[in-house]
Amino acid sequence: MSKKIKLIISLCFLIILGISYFLVTRKQERLYQVETNIMETSSYVESVTSIITNSTKLNHILKKHIEEQKIFFYDSIKNTSHVFLIDRDELNIDYKFELLDNKTWSVSLMTSMTGPSFTYPYYRMDCWTWDVKEKKELNIESIVPPTLDFSSIQTQVFEEIKKECASCLSEKSFTKIFTEEFKTFEINETGVTFYFNPFLFEDDYYDIIPISLEINHLALSKEGKKKEETVTKVPHSRIIDPEKPVVALTFDDGPSQYTEKIIRVLEEHEVNATFFILGNKVVAYQDILKRSVQNGNELGNHSYNHKWLSQLSTGELVDQIDKTQKIIQERIGYTPRYLRPTYGSVTNRVRNNTNLEIALWTVDTRDWKIHNIDRIVERATKNIEDGDIILMHDIYERSMEALKEIIPELKKRGFQFVTISELEEVKKLRKLQNEN
Repeated sequence: MSKKIKLIISLCFLIILGISYFLVTRKQERLYQVETNIMETSSYVESVTSIITNSTKLNHILKKHIEEQKIFFYDSIKNTSHVFLIDRDELNIDYKFELLDNKTWSVSLMTSMTGPSFTYPYYRMDCWTWDVKEKKELNIESIVPPTLDFSSIQTQVFEEIKKECASCLSEKSFTKIFTEEFKTFEINETGVTFYFNPFLFEDDYYDIIPISLEINHLALSKEGKKKEETVTKVPHSRIIDPEKPVVALTFDDGPSQYTEKIIRVLEEHEVNATFFILGNKVVAYQDILKRSVQNGNELGNHSYNHKWLSQLSTGELVDQIDKTQKIIQERIGYTPRYLRPTYGSVTNRVRNNTNLEIALWTVDTRDWKIHNIDRIVERATKNIEDGDIILMHDIYERSMEALKEIIPELKKRGFQFVTISELEEVKKLRKLQNEN
């Protein structure tokens, strides 16, 4: 065999090996995607964040559960008359995803319903410990060591429930609910947390009761978290002329499967934008967010899971903002300066309980509601003025397609694209020039 043929064979082998490695790593990276659907009407607001996994069967189960919760919500609010927008009902569904080991996932959906249609807030936690290979849900019996007497776990859990609410459940009712088939649990570093939903209780108790037990030698154990690399914003040499008109592009509710494509569009046109992101999606899209920051884009805080901030208690309000700040700092190495309150609802209580600057908008493309790309482009470009802040969302493909037309059109009119921080700097500079 000639040297030339050997070289060709070696190159082909390396190419095949490289493609195989790429496909494997991409598969690992894409265990799941996070999807957020936001709806706002005169009678209710709705934010549903869920995941789409590699398992068609699990996806079907999760989708069915979400649809059931939405139907329950719509039935609960249909007879309520809403006089003021601030008195609307709210549905919020959030998710958690953990890779327990190489073949097992932990997926949770947390549902809350609040507002004038509900005498008490409605809370619900549902969990799926999913065996990827067998394509089935696991119960307690599957994960508790066979050497451990299940009755002892029952006793411990029941004693803990009585501490939270002494009359919530009789021992007989509890034993009927909490069997080896119980599935509403999550694995943690030291054991397991069981969740008991309010509708299981006999007493008028309206909150979820979590019971955590330390159980050694579980059949499953959470994989250790890898140390995350942080990024530093790379200084860009963009020159902004304060004497020329500027406009700020902003994107809410992401990141998503479309964020990377939107970043590419921005990159191609050499412009930057501000992304107001949800904290519960940072882990799933941290690589995309790091790239966004490196490209000179700005990240802002848009709450943790899109709850209606102005309607929360002060403690919950602060938690929504602080949790998001913390996870962005830990995972991305970036500290947002601006907060965009969910649904644009800002009150003095919101302002007084954050050190972040509030950033709203002046031009609403309504891309969350309008499906026609031409209409989105028209709303983003018609009557645009110097200093405007355009609101879009990076969770829709149509927004990405519209962006391809919006940027060239506004550039043609002489607009410069800036982030929110840059817009504030331009305003300050102009003010100084006017004073002098």
